[in-house]
Amino acid sequence: MRLAGLAGPLALLAVSPPLPASPFQQGLSVTSGLEYDSNPTLAASNDQAVWRVRLAPAYRLKWVKGADEWQASARLDAERSSDQSVSVDRDDPSLSLGWTRENPLGALSLRAGYVEASTRVTELSDTGELAPDATRTEMTLDADWDRSLSERLSLGLNAGYKDVSYQGGGSFTDYDNIDIGLTLSYLLDETRTPYLSLTASRYEPDGDAAGQPSSRQYGPLAGIKWQATELLNVDLNTGLSRINGETSQTQWRSLASVSYQGERLASDLGYQRAAGASGAGGYAESDRITLDLRYAYSDLSDVGVTGSWRKNRSDLANTTTSLVVWASRELTETWSLRGSFQIKEEKDTGPTAQAAVWMLSVSYNRLEL
Repeated sequence: MRLAGLAGPLALLAVSPPLPASPFQQGLSVTSGLEYDSNPTLAASNDQAVWRVRLAPAYRLKWVKGADEWQASARLDAERSSDQSVSVDRDDPSLSLGWTRENPLGALSLRAGYVEASTRVTELSDTGELAPDATRTEMTLDADWDRSLSERLSLGLNAGYKDVSYQGGGSFTDYDNIDIGLTLSYLLDETRTPYLSLTASRYEPDGDAAGQPSSRQYGPLAGIKWQATELLNVDLNTGLSRINGETSQTQWRSLASVSYQGERLASDLGYQRAAGASGAGGYAESDRITLDLRYAYSDLSDVGVTGSWRKNRSDLANTTTSLVVWASRELTETWSLRGSFQIKEEKDTGPTAQAAVWMLSVSYNRLEL
């Protein structure tokens, strides 16, 4: 393995003097870890294990002047594998830039992003497909506008553009996706806010798939946000979604989200039925349940559980499950230690595929430079 070059940045951080004061708010973090994956390809038989060394340096920049706030970030996810035939070495960058302007009646924000990632991760999450270890490149532009129309009535408008391409193998479809949404909210009382939304999106195949039929999705939904207690928040909505492409269909979509934020315990539980743009072509439909549970064991130690269950309802009708148990410990104001254990599973009409992932990592996080 090519491991020697990954230790240098951590050693420099440990001995470097403080950086000079800056007019900007800056943050720097570096996470390095060792990972064992028993079955990275999620093969149902003849599975092969790998060891990986990971290094993820990240930089954050924030500048506030009057009503304007600028934010920028850069990150590199470097990965070195013990077996290139099973899991390739990777260097995946991600960049983001954002601007927000607030006023007494609302806010306007613009964001741009660039992300490279392994298709083995992205496609399993988006469509449930067991993909080769290729690269997905995603460029995004997003805009959000909110305005109060009266003391109780508010209007929100959001729009997004996504360009996705694939490199390095796999039968993926490059595509562009444009979506827009309009939401009207009414403050019924201090705890309840019902809302109505209209959304529309267009999926356009790109690259070698250019010229293939595009797809469109649109529909209304109604929901309510409810602050049940000072610690408990609920968001519920349901509606219809019409998809027009090579075939046309109308389906229900819905969302249920419950969030709890206590002094030591925090949790998020959600269910969603939706259809999202995918590299498999068109929109991938699924039901998904997610869980995020965090507990502050002490002032320095945290433990948690993160889980997801997804039932895919498109051409690839399978079920994927993931469960992560983790613990972290602050060693100093800037250094922390984290350990985790993950179980992954994919099930379709054939044998069930499973994998276990162990990881131990150390992080350096300096909130202000």
